[in-house]
Amino acid sequence: MMRTLFATLLVALPVTAFPSGSSAVMGNDAGLFPPSTVFYVELAQPDDLVSLVLDHPLREKIESLPPYQIAKESPQYKRFLAGRMMVEGQLQMPWREALAALLA
Repeated sequence: MMRTLFATLLVALPVTAFPSGSSAVMGNDAGLFPPSTVFYVELAQPDDLVSLVLDHPLREKIESLPPYQIAKESPQYKRFLAGRMMVEGQLQMPWREALAALLA
């Protein structure tokens, strides 16, 4: 969901003009999105949402399930890990720390 919201933001910003008196000028970020935007949400503390998902008590149980273990051995997952390691190398910080900094 965050990826979709971020992608919508990246697409919407270059296309949107900022007419004077618009809600974008008044501080309402919803005015930055085109009228075709279906869903918009602002999070006061997005790092809490990330923690809720990544530190959830069920995460450990899910990661111990055989289908998860099989998925971790797939070439797609290994490509994902390689990409994550590349991003971490470029940012010189772990991905979770980078995500927290991005959302701060």
